[in-house]
Amino acid sequence: MAGETTNAAIRKIVIRKVLQNAGFAGFFEGFNPFRIGDEDLAARTADMPLICIQPTGLGSGAGDPGGWAWVWTPVSLLLLAFILWLFCSITAHTSLRKKFSFLSGTARSLFGIINGHYF
Repeated sequence: MAGETTNAAIRKIVIRKVLQNAGFAGFFEGFNPFRIGDEDLAARTADMPLICIQPTGLGSGAGDPGGWAWVWTPVSLLLLAFILWLFCSITAHTSLRKKFSFLSGTARSLFGIINGHYF
């Protein structure tokens, strides 16, 4: 949700911080936002709207409108890690098969059982 802030006390504090944190943009208004008085600042920024943005939902924003990025991001990373582990595991077993292809069927089976590899 977004709305314009009309509270003078909050506006005085926040508009000064916005102009200070804007860098050179604050000075382009024709005054120094670090040294200007409160009354002078209020008069010079009266035509500037101060919009207060209030996010609704857990971490919601433009990139995450429902607030569920915290769920699908780790799940997809875990799924990716599992797929990579599975791929490396299959590749390792394939290379073992090629390495011990000279053994006969019985010796290969016995060698695989001893080392914990099941061909």
